[in-house]
Amino acid sequence: MNNLTSINSILMVRLITGKPKLSATLERTHKQIAYANGADESFVRAPSAKLFETKNNAIGQVNNLINGMGLYLKKRGMSVPDFDGTTYQQAINADEIQLEFDKRKDQIEFLLREVHENYQSYVNEGHKHISGFRDEVQWPTADEFVNGYKFELKWLGQPQSIENSVLSAVSSETAARVRASSELAVSQMLLEAHGGTIEAAIREMGDTIEALTKGSRLRQERFDRLESCMDDLRNKNWLNLPELDSIIDALKPCIVGADTLPDNHQRRDHAKKLAEAKRTAEKTLTDLGL
Repeated sequence: MNNLTSINSILMVRLITGKPKLSATLERTHKQIAYANGADESFVRAPSAKLFETKNNAIGQVNNLINGMGLYLKKRGMSVPDFDGTTYQQAINADEIQLEFDKRKDQIEFLLREVHENYQSYVNEGHKHISGFRDEVQWPTADEFVNGYKFELKWLGQPQSIENSVLSAVSSETAARVRASSELAVSQMLLEAHGGTIEAAIREMGDTIEALTKGSRLRQERFDRLESCMDDLRNKNWLNLPELDSIIDALKPCIVGADTLPDNHQRRDHAKKLAEAKRTAEKTLTDLGL
């Protein structure tokens, strides 16, 4: 934690999302399937039916805008361990993040007005696609469907340990233990977030090693993704951990053009080099206690 220039340079941001029911369980069909096969229905997975088409229409666009915001935040920050939907972000990016959210929020609200105005047409299309199953399910009303969407951004401030003033009513011994535990938890959570970027690089290296050694088609995208992982290790090293620099140094020579490895012999040799970089990353996780 002492490696941070200032703890105030990092914020926690929570993205709250929700979507309405887009499919429904076919309970009657479920019972019929179980009965016809002499099975206990609790042991048989119930079939379901989509209620709405979600491709190439306003509903799909809304879903993409919501999902895309989560990806946007993860790309620029790091997931906070054990806090779903929450990321660490650098304070200098707050304006950019808020503008991106506001832009998407405006687009979502516009599209949901369109969905509400033309809701029956979406229901009718669902009727057409599920045909004889339509009597088994119930569509939400237009208001229920539109109001089922949630898209909120909450700024939680900087991660910090418990202040002394909060502990004024407890014994000095307990206060000391709580403060120490709190300081360790804040430090460990931020360290674990850095570990997430290392784990992502390890996974990508493993997939690339497999592609190099299994004789499958080697695509340039493999090495582009490795380079993206390396960029994350460099740009998201907010604690200035020298261990991450070691991974970068080991990984950098492994990022080459796929067309420079035309035969199996060269690919196997390159896989060995990449396996060494992967071991460096795995050792770093161990050294950091992650």
